[in-house]
Amino acid sequence: MSTYEVEHNTSDPSNTQQFSRRRRPDLSTFFATLSEISSDESRSRPYAVPVPRDISAAFYSLAEALNIMRREGGGTSTSNGDELPTTLNPDGTPIEVHGDDLLAQMIQTLLSEAETPPKEVEGVSEEFCDVLDRVPRSSLKPSQTCPICSNPFLEDEYPLVVRLPCHPTHVFDLECVRPWLRLRGTCPLDRTDLAKQEREKAAARRKKPVEDEEDEWDGLMMKQSPLLAIGALDKEGRPWSSVWGGEEGFATPTSMSSFDVRTPVGETYDPVVESLLLDPAHNSGKLVSFLAIDLENRQRVKLYGKLTAGSLDILGEDEHIQAGIAHLAVHVDGSLGNCPKYLNAKHILPAPPDPKLISENAQLPSEAIRLLHRADCLFISSSHGNEDMDTNIRGGPPGFVRVISNEPSGAVFVYPEYSGNRLYQTLGNLQTNPLAGYVFPDFETGNALFVTGKAEILIGKDAASVLPHSNLAVRVTTTASRFVEKALTFRGIPGKPSPYNPGVRYLATEKVCPATLSDVESPVTATLIRKEIITPSIGRFRFRISDPKLAGSWTPGQYATFSFQDELDMGYSHMNDSDPSSLNDDYVRTFTVSSCPGYEIPDGEFEITARKHGNVTRYLFRANDRAGLEVPLKGFGGDFRLMEQSSDDILFPFIAGGIGITPVLAQLPIIDISRLRLLWSVSIKDIDLVLDTFKRFPQLPSSTTIFATGGESPKEQRSLEAAISSGAQIYRRRMEAKDVDLSLAERWYFCGSASLKGPVLNWLVGKKVEYEDFSY
Repeated sequence: MSTYEVEHNTSDPSNTQQFSRRRRPDLSTFFATLSEISSDESRSRPYAVPVPRDISAAFYSLAEALNIMRREGGGTSTSNGDELPTTLNPDGTPIEVHGDDLLAQMIQTLLSEAETPPKEVEGVSEEFCDVLDRVPRSSLKPSQTCPICSNPFLEDEYPLVVRLPCHPTHVFDLECVRPWLRLRGTCPLDRTDLAKQEREKAAARRKKPVEDEEDEWDGLMMKQSPLLAIGALDKEGRPWSSVWGGEEGFATPTSMSSFDVRTPVGETYDPVVESLLLDPAHNSGKLVSFLAIDLENRQRVKLYGKLTAGSLDILGEDEHIQAGIAHLAVHVDGSLGNCPKYLNAKHILPAPPDPKLISENAQLPSEAIRLLHRADCLFISSSHGNEDMDTNIRGGPPGFVRVISNEPSGAVFVYPEYSGNRLYQTLGNLQTNPLAGYVFPDFETGNALFVTGKAEILIGKDAASVLPHSNLAVRVTTTASRFVEKALTFRGIPGKPSPYNPGVRYLATEKVCPATLSDVESPVTATLIRKEIITPSIGRFRFRISDPKLAGSWTPGQYATFSFQDELDMGYSHMNDSDPSSLNDDYVRTFTVSSCPGYEIPDGEFEITARKHGNVTRYLFRANDRAGLEVPLKGFGGDFRLMEQSSDDILFPFIAGGIGITPVLAQLPIIDISRLRLLWSVSIKDIDLVLDTFKRFPQLPSSTTIFATGGESPKEQRSLEAAISSGAQIYRRRMEAKDVDLSLAERWYFCGSASLKGPVLNWLVGKKVEYEDFSY
């Protein structure tokens, strides 16, 4: 929240009035406190209930920050010379407030509410702040100042000035007004309750079902959409896709069944420009399809029809400028509004195109492959004979498109078809005419990959054999492509990903998937016979196998794969905002077996140790172990084992993150624990898992270093003291590179979350690392 000069301890040589400028104080403490007490799902204490002292601390923190800003301005006298009484922070330090200006009033309000805090934070959301109207620098006057900090807006080279919706004149520096809005939710000038308005609008949206509706085409939606995906056929009848636009208003309705498009485009290498505009004498009547889309608000509408006129105006006479203005006149034959599922939010900004052709082969260049690997959306166009076309979007997590091969004959890629509206317009076209045109936009660089090819729909086991966990997928063989640098007329700033996105589904050839252990449904089941809750979020579950011989044996370090579909699958649902991930969940789960065969439990039984995270584990935590819960057991797999070394002096260094200790638990009975060097990073909330493990394996503490993070309750403090007394080394901080002694061994082992995996692999560069994560 501080200025560049404050961050870097420098002065601005152009500012001759530095003493009067109010410094924006560091608000990291305030926002950290706010994240702990807000109802945002991303907060760090998702199950914590705000208590008055937490909320009070947020009000005191912001009041103190604003008072620092006020003191830095040098203005402490008031219009009448009176001073307000000194107020104390919770720690006894004084907050002195003088005056009756806006900043003083804001501080007084915060201090008053800090003494009698509300039951919950009533401020606006972060999204509300993100979408506030921006005031362009060109419309600001030198005399305009922020009402809070009193600094002229134009003192900043890149001012971020916003206008509140309550009144056109209520403009503020976003850095000044944002913390107040997040905490109080009101306009500082007239106290309009903006948070209440936001809550009422959200409630109204929740009451309105979000479904696909085939209506009259939505001209307003088109006018408000910053992007327009377009599909067209080339001279050979092959479909191509492109994306135009960059800001609202470039596509405008001209009647109830027609609209015009006027927008900059890349003059060369855009296959849709080439198909529609480079031969104006023959473009009338051509089939076209469109997707007007607002990614920031997750809104879209499909349209199809015929081109009535089109032209391309070249920008200037400079041969180095490869851009023009496209004009289209379109007659609309039909439209369909679509739901917001799988749309990853992006704020779209215009950018000038400067196209440069990198490749136009069926085999894709390495840059295009990298784009596919990180793409979180694609646009696809298809046709239904000579009747009509269809253009739509497919979205998902980055990497949802997987490259099967990339030969000179043509690259082959595949992507899953997630649960949709069951209208099957795109898939219906592909079934009757298996040709499709794709564009993969790079929102960061402006590069684009244009592809046309043959599409094959994979259903059921055919889909799962290529892309495990999928019952419907599309495999595409590229017949022609163009990878064009800076082809796009826009850039996109990433926002929140869609809550409906499943995880990345990898190719069966990329990693072994437990879901495909067998093509035949196994009659073997596993019955829950015992449940132990170790911590509020970690439990140990014992299962008995119905037919151990048929199930086969397992070795320490392997995982078991279960199907909970019969227990949890509720059938098809178009939308489910209360549980978005359920729409594409097959309820097949894998858990590392944490017990060792033949060690302390009977043959034909095994245990898993799992964290409560998601539908299946929540179900297990609720299940009654005397009720006989029985689920299909698909089998055992994996080969994550501590290698037996021939030399007795070679050590086994293992780095575990939280529940990532489970592969070690299964192997402790069969290894020499004195040769193990365990570095275990845990939240203090999981310290009882550490104690449970030490109790079961008394030799382990001498080989273990614990890194415990987070604040502890009195109970957790006692558990921590017990862990310290066990003899293990314990640090109350995060694990760091200095804690990893690279001289211990050439081979290291790791199991933990993706967030820990990255740093660990960086620390262990040059070593052989055997690792498992939680993505299988």
